[in-house]
Amino acid sequence: MATLATKFLACGAVLAMTVGCSDKKAEEEAAAEIARLQALAEQHAEQGRQAQEQAAQQQAAAANAQELGAALQQLGQAGQAAAAQAVNQANDALAQLAGALGQAGGAAAAGATTCGTTAQTLAGPTGTTFTVSCPAGCGSSTAWGTDIYSDDSSVCTAAIHAGAIQAATGGTITVTIADGLSEYPSSARNGITTSRWGSWGRSFTVAAATGPQTIECGTNAQGMAGATGTVITVACPAGCGARTAWGTDVYSDDSSVCTAAIHAGVIQAAAGGPVVVTIADGQPSYPASARNGVSTSQWGSWGRSFTVAAP
Repeated sequence: MATLATKFLACGAVLAMTVGCSDKKAEEEAAAEIARLQALAEQHAEQGRQAQEQAAQQQAAAANAQELGAALQQLGQAGQAAAAQAVNQANDALAQLAGALGQAGGAAAAGATTCGTTAQTLAGPTGTTFTVSCPAGCGSSTAWGTDIYSDDSSVCTAAIHAGAIQAATGGTITVTIADGLSEYPSSARNGITTSRWGSWGRSFTVAAATGPQTIECGTNAQGMAGATGTVITVACPAGCGARTAWGTDVYSDDSSVCTAAIHAGVIQAAAGGPVVVTIADGQPSYPASARNGVSTSQWGSWGRSFTVAAP
């Protein structure tokens, strides 16, 4: 009986030990599982944080990309505007250049020259004619010959010498290419003294172009070279009734030619027109008068005069 009890007790102890061991093992396994789950939770939390950071970075990158896109769009628009502006400016510059070239071409076609221009710049065989426009003040350049001039002569100085234009006003002339001569004699005419030369291979002649030279309202006869009896035909523009003139019928040579012509009834102030000016001697007095809407002034003695008439 004692043995059985002892055995029973022993078995109970073993069972108790077995049960105790099992509870301890379960606790350890539970603790390990908890630790594993905590580590896994921390890992997932870390992954979540990383995902959030990546999402924030991606969002920031998207915002930056959006800002960059907007900036690029603005830059593109600005570039397009700048390019359009540059194109417009280039077109304007080309238009201005074309206009300048057109004006230059027109001037060349019209034969605009300087005082020093010679007939060597006018290409063409004998008999070729050119219409050129001479500026005022071309009386000091060089010319060789009389009536026929060597082609290295100033065409405008030759034209003054030949009486085709006046030095003070310039004008339009016709230049005709001629054969060379064995000699070019010198002479003095119209305030110009030409030089003498021997044989030369090419020549030219000059003549006034068709139609009188247009003068300004303020032009007087002092710029019209010539002795008493010299006749010069000019064209007056409209609206020259307000300039000054001294005299009646005969005017002092410092008078406006066009105003004198209106006063004398040769032209109308509103229309202008051609006027034949004849150089005359000075007068002891120049009486004033009112005619055709123009009142001239009175003056005493003056050394040179002119009269005006219709062509």
